[in-house]
Amino acid sequence: MIRKQIRGFVESQRFNNFITLLIIINTAVLGLLTLDLQPTTLDRLDFLDNLILMVFVLELGLKFFSIGSKFFDENWNIFDVTIVGLSALTTFSSFSVLRAFRVFKVLRLLRVFPELRRMIESTSRSLKSIMAITALLSIVIYVFAVMSVMLFGDVDDVGEKYFGDLGRATFSLFQVMTLDSWAEGMVRQLIETEGLWVAFYFGFYILATTFTFLNMFIAVFTNAIASVDIEDGDDVGFSRIINELKHEIGELKSNLLSHNMIRNEEE
Repeated sequence: MIRKQIRGFVESQRFNNFITLLIIINTAVLGLLTLDLQPTTLDRLDFLDNLILMVFVLELGLKFFSIGSKFFDENWNIFDVTIVGLSALTTFSSFSVLRAFRVFKVLRLLRVFPELRRMIESTSRSLKSIMAITALLSIVIYVFAVMSVMLFGDVDDVGEKYFGDLGRATFSLFQVMTLDSWAEGMVRQLIETEGLWVAFYFGFYILATTFTFLNMFIAVFTNAIASVDIEDGDDVGFSRIINELKHEIGELKSNLLSHNMIRNEEE
């Protein structure tokens, strides 16, 4: 009886709204703790942060008590336990470096808002494809890094600076892939010393990495989001098209079945 009452309490809309409000307040508090405020103000904010953490621990304890072992059947509950547990360890740790990780409590916002939760679910479904694309991208960068060392490693000044060894070449190519001041910083100088073919070399590299692999990542995420939308029963965008097709197929099956029944009766 007590478990039922507690479960009804922790699953109520008011309680969830209260927890959501605490998460938002805690997010603001953690930001304020980074400011250069008076020591007394920082102590009060730190106390409030620890108090909110205790409420989070109590919340999870009540949920576990009311649900039992089924609590761990939901992945988001495991996520909450991990975040709150890690925050508790880092908050009461004597190491200042570990205490910085208490900001992880902000990640609980991912569970509160449905759209954020949907994005996380889509990302988790895309992990295998993302890892495969990342591995392929790493191979491409490695091949170009080795080629760049061979082509530009001996060039005076800019070549030695950016492509003198495999490590520097890999980092430089990563910078080129992000399109971060690559032309002015290194490529134009290489063109002046080596010739115009350098522009085609890096142009092909950007085409092979930045645009191609970016579109791959977008395609993977789009496909994952569409699958989540379809499972959730959304009726917008691509999901609406799929739902309409399912409805039309259902009507065709129904009409075909009715036609067969009438035909059997006539025979």
